Amino acid sequence: MYLQQLEAGWHLQYDDARRLRLRRSWVAPSGDAALALCQRICAAAAALGLCPQLRLTGGHRVTVDLSTPALGLTELDLLLAARLDRLPKTALLSPAPLAA
Repeated sequence: MYLQQLEAGWHLQYDDARRLRLRRSWVAPSGDAALALCQRICAAAAALGLCPQLRLTGGHRVTVDLSTPALGLTELDLLLAARLDRLPKTALLSPAPLAA
């Protein structure tokens, strides 16, 4: 799985320990929809034995960081990103612009 095959909206960044991670954010129409998205992300991650960092801010914005502790970005993280791209989309859930 290559990064170029992922949908637009994923961004490579370095964490505080200078390990590479993959980040994406979405804006949900409600807090309930944001929590449901978090649950779908957690279920997809658990199926791969991963535990991504999730943040819910403002009640509607969901941000996920994919990386493996001590290793940084791995092939499994990229696989999870691809699976998240295939989650059912709703008309009301839109990719969020990356915060500066």
